[in-house]
Amino acid sequence: MHQIKSRIPLLLLYFLGLFLLLEWLSSLDVITRTGHFNWLCLFAVFSFLISCLGLSLWISLPLNFIAMLFVLHKIFFYHTTYFQKLWAIYFVSDLEKNISFIIHGNWVGLTELFKVFVLLILLWIFGLFFPYLLTSKRMAVFLGFTIVYLSLLDIFTSYDEGEPMFWSIFIGLLFIGVLRVYHTRKRIG
Repeated sequence: MHQIKSRIPLLLLYFLGLFLLLEWLSSLDVITRTGHFNWLCLFAVFSFLISCLGLSLWISLPLNFIAMLFVLHKIFFYHTTYFQKLWAIYFVSDLEKNISFIIHGNWVGLTELFKVFVLLILLWIFGLFFPYLLTSKRMAVFLGFTIVYLSLLDIFTSYDEGEPMFWSIFIGLLFIGVLRVYHTRKRIG
């Protein structure tokens, strides 16, 4: 019981960090009109769950990679069966084509499949490094970036950031308070 009680602040921190990340994703979905918000959120939640469980890299890497392929399949290849040979060939050729685009600086030519794949990789990396952000007390930087990001979106786009900005600041301040309690409890032992 004591072990569960001592992990509650950590679980709350993961939940609050996930909420801030979802604020980034929700605004990104409105601006880019990708229409894949639900699948991206599901992957972010899965990645945070894997990170929260503290699984080793040898277990979390394949799980996240399989989850990435599943999300890509659900978004782009929903009309085929899972992981067909044709699906894999198309995915690899698309990857090669987009890497060539990047090398030659053809940013406009990047395909939607590649962009979502890179976004999934970034979400996985954020979930992977989230425990580091907690232990290094660097979450205030992420909160600051979130506020600046939402402010710039509000100023330079038609996206209305009134309510998301309020919730981001509220959740961020709550996050910093819980983080402070977590580190104090950890230091006391």
